[in-house]
Amino acid sequence: MVIDEVMEHAGFAALEATEAGLREGVFFESLLAGAVPPLLDDVRAASVRNLAAQFHPEFAHTEHVARLALQMWDALGAAGRHPADPDERELLWAAAMLHDIGMAVDYDDHHKHSRYLILNAGLAGFSARETALIAQMARFHRKGAPVLGELAPLARRGDDDLLARSAALLRLAEMLERAHDQSVQAVRLELADGAARLLLDSRDDATLARWSAERERGLFERAFGVALTLSD
Repeated sequence: MVIDEVMEHAGFAALEATEAGLREGVFFESLLAGAVPPLLDDVRAASVRNLAAQFHPEFAHTEHVARLALQMWDALGAAGRHPADPDERELLWAAAMLHDIGMAVDYDDHHKHSRYLILNAGLAGFSARETALIAQMARFHRKGAPVLGELAPLARRGDDDLLARSAALLRLAEMLERAHDQSVQAVRLELADGAARLLLDSRDDATLARWSAERERGLFERAFGVALTLSD
């Protein structure tokens, strides 16, 4: 085939089809070349923030949910409870930033609307597989057992576990920030003797946050294989 011959002659190992065309290529090359500083330091992060700003720009809430989720992710990785892949960490961050964009459609079932918007709006810099995982994390941030569903053909080996871990942490972080008031300022996760203890650093009464999070312990315990307790 002509494409195979061109790739072989040019020494290309792979070919990726994108939504951009020659017009966009000429634009970027002619108008953005040599920009100092670069127009976008991180295309992936910028695409996530841009999509969030379009539909649900409550960054105080979403950034705090992301912060809590990543604090737990980091502690579990350090304890050897997951592979600590930085790409997985980035996907969790993206899902946390976008989990509420479905509010722009309707509050009821907004987790499903968030999934739809993520899948259909697109995320520059992310592969179809990564976008699907982000969408499914957002889909299950409220309720339900996380599954890849119809997006399973895009997955790699181990993505079922990745989704289970990330959705569990996103849901737990969302429950801790349920009141959108950042009353739980930070969390510290301690693991010992096959059990996990989540310590809440709270500036105000965190009764609602702790009660909400305790209701979602089961998802965390199934994903990480440890019993979970919460305390101030």
